[in-house]
Amino acid sequence: MLSVTASQIAPSPIRERLLLGAAVMVVMAPVWSTAAYSISLGLMVLAWFAATPWRRPGWRPPFLVGTAVFAACLGAATAAAPDLAASWEEYRSFYPFLLLFLGADAVRDSRSHRLVVSAFLLSAGIAAAGATLSGWGLFGGPESRFSGAVGIFEYAFCMVLGWVCAAWFFLRAKQRFAALGWFVLTLLFLDAIRLNATRASLVALSAAAVLIAVICWRDWRRLLILLLPFLVAAAASLDSELGARLLKSDNEFRLEDPQSQRQVIWAHAWMLFREHPVLGAGPGSFTSASAALKGDPRLKGYPRLRHPYRTAHSIPLHLLATAGVIGLLGFLVWAADTVKRFLRGLSFAPHAAVPALATLTVVLAFGMTDMSLLNTRISGLLCLLLGIAAGAMRGAAAEVTDRAAHSIAAEALARSEPAPSSQSMFSQPTRVN
Repeated sequence: MLSVTASQIAPSPIRERLLLGAAVMVVMAPVWSTAAYSISLGLMVLAWFAATPWRRPGWRPPFLVGTAVFAACLGAATAAAPDLAASWEEYRSFYPFLLLFLGADAVRDSRSHRLVVSAFLLSAGIAAAGATLSGWGLFGGPESRFSGAVGIFEYAFCMVLGWVCAAWFFLRAKQRFAALGWFVLTLLFLDAIRLNATRASLVALSAAAVLIAVICWRDWRRLLILLLPFLVAAAASLDSELGARLLKSDNEFRLEDPQSQRQVIWAHAWMLFREHPVLGAGPGSFTSASAALKGDPRLKGYPRLRHPYRTAHSIPLHLLATAGVIGLLGFLVWAADTVKRFLRGLSFAPHAAVPALATLTVVLAFGMTDMSLLNTRISGLLCLLLGIAAGAMRGAAAEVTDRAAHSIAAEALARSEPAPSSQSMFSQPTRVN
């Protein structure tokens, strides 16, 4: 990891700055509209080709092994699917995973990483403020489940990620007023999540808070301030209004219904997996395969599906149903490779590793009750944030390498000895027999 020096990650020329600007546009767009996200994503692809990052010395894309394994497993399930056209259509929905590589090339140091994360925090903060003002009766008042300009789950996902970014900005801040700003900003995001009334967002928010608390447990003062707004919001959520939103909303997935639609979908997914355990029924075939199970005696006691569903509303169950054990294994390899990379970065680049791990935790928590990987705005935002974190870690590793080289050279100069060459500086000592 420390084989790249900072001289190979020099200040960006104009084309690479355009790539960084495109990354800023991509992280801000998912909060507002699908069209803005698609346009900014296309501009980022063009900027990436214009920057030609593969010409840098020592260039190697991160996440290559895990992503290649996941793509190969899904490709095998797609090739074996009975309906190749529908399978290819769903296979293409995973294209946001390419943002892992584009994001890593757009960000090359902690400064540019902070710029991209700040842009997303600004965009999500404006959306959260709009939700709060709507909750006060402005802009026509809130809907039964506030979703802003995008869908319910996309909005909830962006609000939880906004809380994660704000939390880490506070933990890194040195100024005293940062605690007050953090408190206000957190209450803003939590109020937006309350108006959204999505149970998955509450689970993801809790999982991210626990992860950050575990990583930062030694700094108990900041940890207390970090969790204080969360506890205040949790106490406020006991009011009858939020309880009605969460437990008695007119959404079809009601918690109080013991035979909810999600239980039927999950039962269908498990039955499809048992019928096709290795490669699944094929990506993109969940709707037709699930409809073919209508009237199956094994579904006795379950209510009838109100309409066909595109996904199994769960990442592991959907992968098992459509891609079998091979597909789920490929995703687990990708997730393990990603977690391993950022766990290594905790020692020398925590400013990038901690929000990346929290972001992955949020997506996995959402994925227990929703197939969020097929939502291109959610998966795109996930992969881009992971990619820019990997780019910042690579820049931090280069700085560590340069500091080590300068330290060795300074010690050699102090002893009036010639400094070792760059080729042998980090090489293993040769054993002489």
